[in-house]
Amino acid sequence: MNDDTLSFGLQGLTCAGCVGRAEAALTALPGARDVRVNLADHSARISGVMPDAVVSALADAGYPADPAVARFEVPNMSCASCVARIETAARTVPGVTVARAQLPTRSMTVETLGAVDAISDALTAAGYPPKPVIADSQDAPDPARGLLHRFALAAILTLPVFVLEMGSHAIPGMHHWIARTIGMQTSHVIQLILT
Repeated sequence: MNDDTLSFGLQGLTCAGCVGRAEAALTALPGARDVRVNLADHSARISGVMPDAVVSALADAGYPADPAVARFEVPNMSCASCVARIETAARTVPGVTVARAQLPTRSMTVETLGAVDAISDALTAAGYPPKPVIADSQDAPDPARGLLHRFALAAILTLPVFVLEMGSHAIPGMHHWIARTIGMQTSHVIQLILT
């Protein structure tokens, strides 16, 4: 990957048409080359363009860039001059859109469309070797747990629809019982709401 290549996530991609519009917005930027938008992982790559121009063009096209957020501990940060040097070093890295150093916590938060490792290298070269902050495992969201919750909710909402619509195939007379008790129209409305 070239030094000026930006690789980042994109929001709002839902179809091949979205990919085409996002690619067209990026390709239209002066100096843009190697433009690729991937629907499968909602990502994009582009070379030869400043990050601010990319962010602006994609926002105008309706597909906002989704920058990576990196947090670092910077133990050598000891004064306001250090804060300025650290932020300047981070901003020289291609893709960095936001760099905020905080003296009281000796930490730094960076939003980037490029490689996070390059930020660490730039800070080390400036004399402020950082330590990446890894989120506490109890606070970090567990993607598998989130998928399990979504699956359980979908199963709970699907079961009544299945029973109302297909129950008469397994239990003779269920169709007539539903028609007598809640009525078929009410049954269909309940199924629509649950679906």
